[in-house]
Amino acid sequence: MRSRFVRPETRRLELSDGDWITVKARLTAGEQRDLFARTYRVYEKGDGSVEQIVDFGKVGIVRLATYLVDWSFPEFPIRNVPIDAVEAAIRNLETADFAELLTALDAHEAREAEAFAALKKTTAGVPASPPIWPSPDSVTGAMSGSGILIPMSTGS
Repeated sequence: MRSRFVRPETRRLELSDGDWITVKARLTAGEQRDLFARTYRVYEKGDGSVEQIVDFGKVGIVRLATYLVDWSFPEFPIRNVPIDAVEAAIRNLETADFAELLTALDAHEAREAEAFAALKKTTAGVPASPPIWPSPDSVTGAMSGSGILIPMSTGS
């Protein structure tokens, strides 16, 4: 059975001029929902009601900031800083460089989605891993079965 939890994995994406960014392999449900929440603006209407509207000026910046873990740009270090500081750093990028980062992120998301879809199609859903405890028959050839030894009491 596959795990339904996102593992904290990262990917390094190469950029032009020898630069790179490190991004999360996949977002958790919470990160995805926070991303959506950060892209909305709440407007109070004249009748007192409120309306939430997507702020398209924030979508790419917030999306990139949610995925980013680190980058090779020394002017604005972003490792382990709050997401607001990451967003501020992204806002200071040249327009063409911002577009390059978004293009790299788009390609990354497509690769990860394809890999995840393929993983879900496998029988077990997770890569096979060796047993934690080897079965005694593989060590001594004396037993066959689960490999778990349960001490039996002989009674007193």
